Amino acid sequence: MARRVTSRDYGRPARPLLLRLAHAVCRGLGARGPSLTGAALESAARDAEGLEDFGDPAYREPLARLLAATESEAALHPTGRLVQRARLIGILRNRLRAEAIIAANPEIAARPIVAPIVVTGLPRTGTTLLQRLIAAHPEARAMRTWEGANPAPFAERRDSRRLRARAAHRVIATLAPDFLACHPIEPGGIDEEIVLIDHSLMSSLPEVMMHVPSYGRWHEAQGQGPAYRLLKRMLQLLDWQRPGARWVLKTPQHLEFVPDLLAVFPDAHVIQVHRAPEVAVASTCSMVAHARGMLSDVIDPAEVGRRTLAKTARLIAQMAVTRAASPAGRFIDVFYDALVGDPVGEARRVARAVDLEWGADVEAAITRQSAMRDHERFGKHVYALADFAVSDAEIDEYFGAYRRRFGL
Repeated sequence: MARRVTSRDYGRPARPLLLRLAHAVCRGLGARGPSLTGAALESAARDAEGLEDFGDPAYREPLARLLAATESEAALHPTGRLVQRARLIGILRNRLRAEAIIAANPEIAARPIVAPIVVTGLPRTGTTLLQRLIAAHPEARAMRTWEGANPAPFAERRDSRRLRARAAHRVIATLAPDFLACHPIEPGGIDEEIVLIDHSLMSSLPEVMMHVPSYGRWHEAQGQGPAYRLLKRMLQLLDWQRPGARWVLKTPQHLEFVPDLLAVFPDAHVIQVHRAPEVAVASTCSMVAHARGMLSDVIDPAEVGRRTLAKTARLIAQMAVTRAASPAGRFIDVFYDALVGDPVGEARRVARAVDLEWGADVEAAITRQSAMRDHERFGKHVYALADFAVSDAEIDEYFGAYRRRFGL
């Protein structure tokens, strides 16, 4: 059977017929969907959990900024508003449960996260592949999708978090069938900790999901201490539930905020993955356009191209500043072509560089993981720079120095 091929008609997101009809009725009635205010979201979370303590109140300003941008810029359709409301209430409920569990088990907050292995790089450069290979090491521990969605278990006899993750997966597959082909996610699979960082309401995830440029500009100008402190707290909570010797983390956002990351995880090993920037930018644009199509019918590919180009250039520039101020050998470089050409060999090189033992059993485990790769299991992702009004000349202008430094 032929696999799904992603659409390049980004201005017209794929929609189930019933959903299109429902939205048409809502538009005819002038219905926008539920209101989104911080007080209402907090009240709903408290009512659902019967708890009061959200933890560090630093989340309230970014929440207010995000809600303001959502209302004025995002153009969410009614289902998008419902999804966004549910997502934010879920974050607040997780914070309530996490604080309650940690208060009842104070040893969690003292749990060490030892020398985490942090994979980062531009989006779409092979970071997911590398993380999953290293996570196959017997001493490694990575976050599962169901853990990231609900890091704090619910107060129930049987843990329903896996069932909830499968239900959320079905929603994504319905609202944006092409998105999973761009960014494969599976309920029981490994996921990136940006969803944990997002519990601080200070992450790049909202910009992927929605057109919220004012929130994005505000977020870039903020110190990320609260976000990384919360990330550590969530990792401690997850590690308490399912221990692991070494955490393997991964998200492109780290490129932008490595000093904040290292302030909280000073013994972290940071690995930067490199790929030709024109491929990374084009693929990221397509992923963002399909992601935004989950929540809105208003997608401007040219705007996605401009923002992605600027954001990608910022990630590279921020990492360059960090590396210039760091001692030689502080970062480990991996190149996409080498990684896909010899995944086990590159995993071996990285494992030795981050002080993970390597033997026949480890090689066998990582070889098995490499053989399981199927990045097109949800469909074939197709894209082109021209779809987003980005030219080769602009890529050269923005990334010429980066190309030359790393031989791309």
